[in-house]
Amino acid sequence: MRGIERLLKKNPNILSIEPEEILQKKGRKTLYGDKITSDFDKLNEIAREFVRKASEIPHWRMKYLEKIYSMGIRTADEFSVTLDEVERLFNEVMFRYVRGGLFGAFITGMYSSIIKRDETIHLDLSNYFSVSGIGYRHSKGCVEIRGDRAYYLGAEAEGGEITVRGNTGNYLGKENGGCRITVYGNTRNWTGKKMKDGFILIKGNAGDILGEKMSGGEIVVEGNAGYWVGDDMTGGIIRIKGDFFLSEDIRGGEIYRWEGRWVRI
Repeated sequence: MRGIERLLKKNPNILSIEPEEILQKKGRKTLYGDKITSDFDKLNEIAREFVRKASEIPHWRMKYLEKIYSMGIRTADEFSVTLDEVERLFNEVMFRYVRGGLFGAFITGMYSSIIKRDETIHLDLSNYFSVSGIGYRHSKGCVEIRGDRAYYLGAEAEGGEITVRGNTGNYLGKENGGCRITVYGNTRNWTGKKMKDGFILIKGNAGDILGEKMSGGEIVVEGNAGYWVGDDMTGGIIRIKGDFFLSEDIRGGEIYRWEGRWVRI
């Protein structure tokens, strides 16, 4: 409601409605809701508000991920958004104001309290240079992502599903605590770092340092992986069908290679 009050102060005539006969003379018949829409675009106001608030903090630094996520939660409540509006905000509006950074955590915060377990939000990355923080602390429902350049995807996720039709950047599923993540493409470095639970399936290749400090959950790579697989790993399972190079500092867990069947190393 605070957002609506602020809008009314900025646009005192937003609720004025012209008489029906005047509208007809102008060649347009409209409903009350159409008048509101034509005078004010809530999604653009949200984008501008994010840019204003983000300018006050180093919004590209990972230590501010939680703060940006919380900003999204508050914004969703303040503007009473729907899941469809969050989807449109990302796909149709936000790229006009910001092209990279941690605003993925902001979007995740916005949908986190709205999405239901059987619902899916679709996010298209094609208009962005990079997006970090999508799926941060994701707990329910499904996020379906199309495109490349998603970094810190599914960090500290707690449940639900994330599907990517494209490639991802570094730190996919960092500290994953229960989410199922599927990537129909390649991932870069540090996938599954400090992973505690959940499942990560990579249909392509993985980069270096796969499963570093992993303590639980399972990672499956259908292609190749890089160097230092399982570095400082204490638990969990890693399965790789292609070529890879093990770390010399594996302290626990299980690692399998494909030889017509899964063979533990």
